[in-house]
Amino acid sequence: MNCRWAWMLPVLSIFTMLLSDSSAHAQGMPPGPGGPPPGMMGPGGPGMGPGMMGPSPGMYDPDSMGGMGMSGPADGGPGMDCGPDGGRMCNGLLGDILGILAPYGDGGCAAPRWFDIDVGVMVLKRDNTGFNIPFASENPGVNNVVLDTDDLNFNYSTSFKLTSMIQWGPGSDVEFTYYGLFGWTSFAQVQSNGNLFSPYSQFGTNPAGGFPEVDGADLASIRYFSTFNNYEVNYRQRWQSPNCRYQGSWLYGFRYFQLDEDFNYRTAVDTDANGVDDTFTRSNVNVNNAMPGMQIGGDVWICLLPGLRIGGEGKFALLGQHSNINNTIAVVDPGGVTRFNDSLKVGDVAFLGDLAAYATYRINYHWTFKAGIQALYLDGAALAAENFNPNPPNIFLPGPAPVRQNVAHENGDVLWYGYTASLEYLW
Repeated sequence: MNCRWAWMLPVLSIFTMLLSDSSAHAQGMPPGPGGPPPGMMGPGGPGMGPGMMGPSPGMYDPDSMGGMGMSGPADGGPGMDCGPDGGRMCNGLLGDILGILAPYGDGGCAAPRWFDIDVGVMVLKRDNTGFNIPFASENPGVNNVVLDTDDLNFNYSTSFKLTSMIQWGPGSDVEFTYYGLFGWTSFAQVQSNGNLFSPYSQFGTNPAGGFPEVDGADLASIRYFSTFNNYEVNYRQRWQSPNCRYQGSWLYGFRYFQLDEDFNYRTAVDTDANGVDDTFTRSNVNVNNAMPGMQIGGDVWICLLPGLRIGGEGKFALLGQHSNINNTIAVVDPGGVTRFNDSLKVGDVAFLGDLAAYATYRINYHWTFKAGIQALYLDGAALAAENFNPNPPNIFLPGPAPVRQNVAHENGDVLWYGYTASLEYLW
């Protein structure tokens, strides 16, 4: 076949289908010339007595069924073709596409916000490391800082979130939530030709020239690692507005938040000036924050259309803070390894705020997709970098040395923010 005329086949096929469709929907014979004589099919017409063609007892009566004929309602309802007199809504191509994308709307806006289990992912970023703390200056003096905690920058970390609930009463439930196992790491370093000085000597000023273990270094680096785990058990009572467009809940319960951090400060020094570093000092700060407490909160949802909602949730917890701060310093030099350790326990009160905004799309009766943004703010925690102790340990000092004075800062604040997406399952 010539390719020029190949396009005619689908066009002719569609045209033929349209003609067939029109013929199939033609009902009876058109009135006018060629039709039955007036009164032939009506009651009392010539040759037909009244009621001859009408329904007899026990036979099908269109009027008794609201005008429903064999092919559908007589007024052009379901079963008739789409036309100016038809009662059926014709969607068209765009309508069909939107119909496929539309959410599952069973129950309308009155369908309660409910699920049995919610499993998803969270992608969170930590905003900063706390107060800016200097760790290396080039040449003696605090005004020549070339490395501090502002040089650290945390990226996003991904983990999972799990929520399950059981019904506890009319419109109420008890739910368990866990998310955690995040890990934020940041690293920064600076190099110089034996001109880097440490905070242990107040950057080479006390004593003058600093300590041989950490001052006059060729390299200084800092590394920060942070993670947390979150556990919640809440009682939630749900409510709904009279017009069903708005619904929400209030809650109260128990929350346990655990924040663990490690901070490392490392130097490399060439003590004999032979061009090779021979003394390496590593200072490590490990902080564990255990914070149990009570919280209150709630959520509000707006029905945009059946199966599609937007809403927000807020939780606010007052926690008891229990922190363990452990410091370890290890010096590796030609003489071997020398270690120093000290620890401190502190306690206080902490606050945790949890805000989120979501949208939910109901896929079918069992599954709903939820996505949104979330932010956590913690105030009153011990942070690793802020608990670095710049007082020199006795292993840096010759002869009998005083016990190093411990330093504790337990009022740090942290902000996490990011995205979340999950699938909710309803049994």
